Amino acid sequence: MAFKNKIPIALTLMLITIIIVAASITGRKNRTQPCCSIEVIYENSRNDTLVLPEEIIRIANSCCDSIINCPLNKIDNQKVRNTLLQSPYIEEAQISFGLTGVMKLYITQTTVIARIINTAGHHYYLSRSGRLMPTEQRTARVMVFNGYISPLPDDCKSAKETGNTLYHQIFELASGIHQDDFMRTLTDQVYVTRMKNFELIPKIGIQKIMLNTTTHLDSKFENLALFYRQKLPHLERSTYKALDISFDNQIIAKK
Repeated sequence: MAFKNKIPIALTLMLITIIIVAASITGRKNRTQPCCSIEVIYENSRNDTLVLPEEIIRIANSCCDSIINCPLNKIDNQKVRNTLLQSPYIEEAQISFGLTGVMKLYITQTTVIARIINTAGHHYYLSRSGRLMPTEQRTARVMVFNGYISPLPDDCKSAKETGNTLYHQIFELASGIHQDDFMRTLTDQVYVTRMKNFELIPKIGIQKIMLNTTTHLDSKFENLALFYRQKLPHLERSTYKALDISFDNQIIAKK
């Protein structure tokens, strides 16, 4: 009886050994086979393509002679990843290989929260980390900041780190709007006045919303949302042309 019980155990161990050996052989084969193609997979921002697949593939290929036809075990994944992350439009990149030799690039695009147009006519995208990036031919559907916004030095890459108070306030306001579902849906444009105050241009409702400071934005936005829900439906469209939300716990309606 004991002898009969040993047979299934021996067969099981033999089967496990065969599987391990087969997997090892397959793994070695997969590592030495050439890369046949590169596939780009977007992890976020699928509606706004800041960096096209062909550009991503070109960036990846720039770190070596050619990835295609190169054995997988000869490709320096970390070097490829670091090269991809040098693009201001790529926030994160991960690499994997399929069994058929396909290199898969999982790309997280930089999250853009606003477009800035300064008085010199230069356009920049503003990321959620405060980074300033040239718009070039890239498209992101975000709110626009324009008006009396002076240019920054060409080497300035961050709205947070610059000593320019206005750009820092633009970053704070853009971040606050982006993080608030109601404000992100409502706001189409932000105009910077000559006095460096802000006029929010809504998509619906009041013609403009005035704001002279970026302090206590959470409570100001909450009060504005309450006004839109409770007060605005009962008013004629022409009753008020502007709202001033500059003051804490107070909204001033202007005709």
